[in-house]
Amino acid sequence: MQQSNARKAFKKLSEYFVMVNTEDDEEPFEEEYRPDGKYIPRLLFLDKNGDLISEIKNKKAEYKNYAYYYSSPADILNSMKDVLRHFEIDVPDLKKGDGLKPKKPEKKRSKEDGPEPPKMKAEKKEDAKKETKKDGKKDSKKSEL
Repeated sequence: MQQSNARKAFKKLSEYFVMVNTEDDEEPFEEEYRPDGKYIPRLLFLDKNGDLISEIKNKKAEYKNYAYYYSSPADILNSMKDVLRHFEIDVPDLKKGDGLKPKKPEKKRSKEDGPEPPKMKAEKKEDAKKETKKDGKKDSKKSEL
């Protein structure tokens, strides 16, 4: 489930980026693209001119000598959000509405909670439909007997 959520978040954030994947023999030879050495895989964030944004690194890097190596999708997502903030772009809210977190089950009301809040018109119609369906099922069962 978590991988699916990370995939959705990555897809959403990717809309703000131009991404390039290079093969070993296509790797840029300029030193600016090897800020902490030549190793793969590494993930660099560049500005629109192709210059490295050196302050965007894996903050939770497991290997201190490899700041641009990401072993976790969550770390990549965090850096992507940091890039958006760096350019003062509103980071999309990935917690609500995108189905990225499982919804909490509704808490059943108790007497201590007080009276139930009034329902909206749409909710009332939906409840009426459910009741009609329930009644119809009960009636059909009776007729079968």
